[in-house]
Amino acid sequence: MAPETQERALAVEPAHNPADDQINDLTRLPDAQREALTLRYGLTDGRPRSYHEIANETGRSASTARRTCEQGLATLRAQAAKPTEDDTLTTSWARVQATTETLRQIDRLSKAGLSITEVAIALNTQPATLNDICQAGHRQDLLARFGRLEQAYGFEPGPYTAPYVTVTKETLRRQQRFQGTAATRDSELALSRAELSPYETVPVVQPPALDPRRDEIRSRSNASRGIRR
Repeated sequence: MAPETQERALAVEPAHNPADDQINDLTRLPDAQREALTLRYGLTDGRPRSYHEIANETGRSASTARRTCEQGLATLRAQAAKPTEDDTLTTSWARVQATTETLRQIDRLSKAGLSITEVAIALNTQPATLNDICQAGHRQDLLARFGRLEQAYGFEPGPYTAPYVTVTKETLRRQQRFQGTAATRDSELALSRAELSPYETVPVVQPPALDPRRDEIRSRSNASRGIRR
């Protein structure tokens, strides 16, 4: 940069205040950067200063004052880009609220008699995700409810519900009865389909094979009797 251009740049007052960029938390800066920015933007007395004026008041050169201000602004912008503790708490609270609402929906749908797969379809998610949500919310009772529903319908508890249910004689009997009923229903359905089939298999009767010598024997017999064809 030419000396004349550098001199004009150092003598220019700032065009805006750091408060406009929401980075005016100077307490996080080192003392030199905080002092330079305070003088540069007139944060204490409302009178912005050029780099020459900052150099005269701080006993440094104008180029050092400019570099110090630029370093302070870069530090403030980098800190502003990082999530604060409040932002982290807000995000965590939103996640907790979303999990609580999902658990409320799972509880309502499971009470209505829906299985874990049906609830996952209703909530547009996967059974594994529902399992993770129930575990995170300490609602293993919902998984146990799903397991009891599966047992009531005669199914084996799934991998997410099996640890929370107990296999009893009643559940085994109910499962065997359900499987037997299902097998009987399948056989009856197959039989009804066979009876209602519009096509029947008709056995084909093959004609007896003709002996080629029969015509020759008949011709000789007719010739001996004097019978002509």
